[in-house]
Amino acid sequence: MTDPSTADVFSRTAEVFDRVGPRFFAQSGRRLVELAELRAGSQVLDVACGRGAALFPAAEKVGAQGRIIGIDLAEGMIRHTRADLLRPGLENIHLGRMEATQLAFPAHTFDFVLSSHSILFFPSALGEFRRVLRPGGKTALSIIAHGCFGWLLGIFSRHAPPDEPDEESEMERLALDTPAGLESALRQAGFAEVRVHAETDDMLYPDEETWWQMLWTLGFRSSLEAMSAETLAQFKSELFLGLQAFRQADGFHVPFQVLFALGRKTFC
Repeated sequence: MTDPSTADVFSRTAEVFDRVGPRFFAQSGRRLVELAELRAGSQVLDVACGRGAALFPAAEKVGAQGRIIGIDLAEGMIRHTRADLLRPGLENIHLGRMEATQLAFPAHTFDFVLSSHSILFFPSALGEFRRVLRPGGKTALSIIAHGCFGWLLGIFSRHAPPDEPDEESEMERLALDTPAGLESALRQAGFAEVRVHAETDDMLYPDEETWWQMLWTLGFRSSLEAMSAETLAQFKSELFLGLQAFRQADGFHVPFQVLFALGRKTFC
């Protein structure tokens, strides 16, 4: 089950989520939909839909005869994304608050289940994804690859040591952001024809301050809020030093490595 504090953090940052600096989540969401190969008229569930990174391109793919349901536990995400639905051509999208591990849909409801950069928060939900898929249906997932931001997490660990994790759940989480671990999790949940591959996006930030403001729009916000003013200043100084490794003439080119995974529900 998703930690309520996580939902609260993302609810509070929803207004500016993926709106500071390059639109990484929107770009990654479009790619996820492309790889899923959605068909016109399909019934699609987008789990932890956020501000619509995969939701909106999915709606375009399935067309007026299809249906997209986006769910998220963060009330702020649903509220701000619902406001975006006032744009014409999005009548096939429906939104609601729901826990990913307790999907309130009958079995065999959807042709596709998508989850963009969220499966780490509810790894046990893969069984629910499979349950609500129709035979032959497909799930498509994305996640930041393990080690991609080791430099950033190292800075966090020096200024905001994490709470002692539950060993079993932490091992499960870490495994999901590796190709072998993600494939294994999908197969254990009963998916077949599993494919996992990595892609790297070069995201350009014009200056250090834009990266700093972007961090506050993510789940990192809770760790930043917990720091004292002195610790926060030290963290920011060290962060800006770390960013210099990515400096080029036009700004900071930061690589984001993403794992994309596909799995199919068999007919038997």
